[in-house]
This record gives sequence, C-alpha cells and structure tokens, in this order.
Amino acid sequence: MSDSVQSIVRAFNIIETIAEHNNSMTITELSQKVALHKSTVHRLLNTLIQIGYVKQNTQTSQYELTLKCFEIGVSIVKQNDLISVARPYLEAMRDLSGEVVHLVIPDDKEIIYIDKVESNHTLRMHSFVGKRAPLYCTAVGKAILAEQSPQAIEHYWNSIDPIKYTSNTIVTLDAFYNELSEIKVNEVAFDNEEQETGIRCIAISLKNYSGETIGALSISGPLGRMTDDKMALIKPELLKIKLQISKQMGKF
Repeated sequence: MSDSVQSIVRAFNIIETIAEHNNSMTITELSQKVALHKSTVHRLLNTLIQIGYVKQNTQTSQYELTLKCFEIGVSIVKQNDLISVARPYLEAMRDLSGEVVHLVIPDDKEIIYIDKVESNHTLRMHSFVGKRAPLYCTAVGKAILAEQSPQAIEHYWNSIDPIKYTSNTIVTLDAFYNELSEIKVNEVAFDNEEQETGIRCIAISLKNYSGETIGALSISGPLGRMTDDKMALIKPELLKIKLQISKQMGKF
C-alpha cells in the first residue's frame, strides 16, 4: 500500500471512529482507538479540518465531525427514487395503523433505515434514518432475504455469527430456512420480538423495474398495540402497496 493510499485509509478510519463515539473524541482517545501515534493522528486531523470534515471544539478541545459528512450522505440518499416513490405509502400506512413505518435498503449483511414516518402514539420506537440493523432478526431483513436463492441465503448465514438478542431470535440455519419459506409463500415477514423484547413488526420486500429486491417497508410497534387482529388488518394493505410501489419503480 502506497503512503498516499495509507493516509486516505487512516483518514477515513478517523472519521468513522469519531462517528462511532458520539461525534466527540480527544486526540488521545483517537490515537488509542485507531492504533496510531498521536503525531500521525494530529497531522491527519489537521488535514481533515482544512478540507472541512472535522472541527475542534474550542471549549472542550475535542474533535468532532462537521455537517459536510452528513451532506454527502444526504446527497446520496436523495438520489434514491425509492424514497420519493414510497413516501406517500409510508404516510398512508402510518395513518391506517397509527404505528411507525420504516423504509430500508440492504447493505451487505445489514439494512439501513432511509426513511421513517413516526407513530401517532406517545410511546415510540427508538429508531432513526441512518440506523443499521441485522438482516436475520428484523422483519425487513427477512423480507429481503426471502427473495434470495437458497445458495445466497446459506452463504449469508455462513458469513455471520447470529446473536440471540431475545428468546425468540432465530439462530439456526434450519429454523431460518423454514421462516424464509413461510415468508416466500405469504409475501410478508414478521419480527415477533426477535430483535427487541416487546416489539412486533410486519414487513414487505420492494422491487425495482428489473425485479431486483431493492428494499423493504415495515410497520412496527409495541406488543400491546401490534395485536394479531391489527396484523391481519395491515397485511392486505401492505400487499397492495407492494404492487403499487413496484409498478411505480417500473417493474410492470
């Protein structure tokens, strides 16, 4: 690796490390986390400050990311037609269910929340645009995976180390295959307290013009509100939306 490439890798490592630590770190903390000498970290930070990606808090002397990083992320997300197409449907499903509605896209072994319409209720889920979550224990993730081939599913499963977040989390391949088979038949996926105790979700996958699965839409809420009756009410409406969004994304 050349010196210039190594510097770029180190600079991005610093940016990611600051982001992962509440966007505020001392140079000593950064040096320890990225395993580089303070002088090297200081030099890279000065460069990042000069080009506008990092700033130093004058009161705490800690280093923080600027909104320039956010602006880049937003500009990429804005290019995703799925957001503009799906937004009215997210709002309609929130109005129907009263619960929070999420739009996600897959990214390697995770999903990323790219849009959200908040619940009408005071008691709400802790989620935000930009949040990541595993594929295997979320309704949206399972909806996406159910569209994949058995070989792709097995490859994915062998590449992760499933964490049993709750007593309901699926952590064996056979059980996971069975779950995805049901989703394939029913066209909807469920998260029955698999990632977080007390939270239930129902989700559908979304496709583009070529039939490629490009994302998923979910409705989530507390166990007491997301009853079986409510799920039964939501399901046919979600299936209608799945077709409508696919049409608008040029699938049909």
